[in-house]
Amino acid sequence: MAAQLDRLTGVIGLDTVRLGVVPLGVPLPVVPSHGFWIYDDALVMVETIGAELRLVGVAEIEPHVTVWTVLEAAAEFGAGAHRVLARNRAALGP
Repeated sequence: MAAQLDRLTGVIGLDTVRLGVVPLGVPLPVVPSHGFWIYDDALVMVETIGAELRLVGVAEIEPHVTVWTVLEAAAEFGAGAHRVLARNRAALGP
């Protein structure tokens, strides 16, 4: 896990990456039960235990955009994300 945190810290500030970190303890009104990726306004990929789903309908995409907006508002970016990752990395020890 230490190497993963180090790698995430290293991508903060890259022009092609926007990394947000939701700190532990931040109250969230919604928590997704599965991973999802929003590619644009026409495609969301959802990973469940049994399948990978390609969502293309507006009614299917909209709830994922709503959840993303909530998570984005709770996340730390830039220096704030760096501090969160550094705290977690330090907690792991050398």
